[in-house]
Amino acid sequence: MPAFVDSKATTMSEQEQITTEEPLAVAEADPPKKQQAAASRKVSQYQKFLKVAEGKKRAAVFTHPGPDPDAIGSMMGVQWLLAKLGIECDSYFRGSVSHPQNKAVNNLLDPGMLPLSEYDGDKYDLRVLVDTVPANAGAPEGVSWDIVLDHHHETVNGNFKGLFTNLKAGSCAATIYHLMNEAGFQFED
Repeated sequence: MPAFVDSKATTMSEQEQITTEEPLAVAEADPPKKQQAAASRKVSQYQKFLKVAEGKKRAAVFTHPGPDPDAIGSMMGVQWLLAKLGIECDSYFRGSVSHPQNKAVNNLLDPGMLPLSEYDGDKYDLRVLVDTVPANAGAPEGVSWDIVLDHHHETVNGNFKGLFTNLKAGSCAATIYHLMNEAGFQFED
């Protein structure tokens, strides 16, 4: 089991928090049974992600202004994951890819990020934000987020009605890898 078992996901439209830190009726002396009981009872983060993405045709993926390697990798991971579901994706960024390490990642991986000026909201039925929360998004005003994937301490607020997943991992890319792993996808696929 990954190191981020204390995961949280919030669907703000339902105003409820779903956490895997529920008390279990399994004896403390047998931790493997405790973990098995928790795993069989919880809805996976991927299942929640899939429920929101189901039936969508085209996604726009955003991150914070001036994307860094974690943001770029997270955008690429979400694109890959959504492509497995038959959803076309475009990734957008605001600002510039400026620091040497960010430029290196962008040049080596060629993630196909588009400048925000090319975004046309009418082309998309799914909007995903990675590596930040809506308040810090490098996106046009008024974007209605369907999915927010992050690893920072901030939480979503305001009128957010989508799926918020923060697994408290060391990076957003690790959170997305966790989704891929739960889905059972292999990189050779």
